[in-house]
Amino acid sequence: MTKKRWIALVFAGLSAHAVAQSGNFYEVIRYRDNDPFVFCTEGWKRDGDYFDTAWEPIPQYTGPWIPHWPLWCSIPTTSCPENYGYYRPRDWTQKDLDAWQQYTRVCPAAMNSGKWNGQENANDTPGRH
Repeated sequence: MTKKRWIALVFAGLSAHAVAQSGNFYEVIRYRDNDPFVFCTEGWKRDGDYFDTAWEPIPQYTGPWIPHWPLWCSIPTTSCPENYGYYRPRDWTQKDLDAWQQYTRVCPAAMNSGKWNGQENANDTPGRH
């Protein structure tokens, strides 16, 4: 391979890398079958159970969230410092914390939330999330 062709290939590779990082955001979502709409609007749910997870997203679905307090700790931690004498909230699981971190990183990149236009619920399409 000639030197000019080799330099052109390197330049093309660097250009493609620069375009890929020029403001677009993508991250594989480890929950909800990698479906960003369902993940950002409903969060992650262990076995689909609302009370079996520590947090949930709230509208605008671009970063705001609420803990499932008082059942779960009100702050994202696997070692909850809260103790009310008669009651101590549950610690967040590692998956709760991981999903929350991914939610706060990925969903704000959407800039605004959209609507689901499908005939079924978003979390029922195309399969179970």
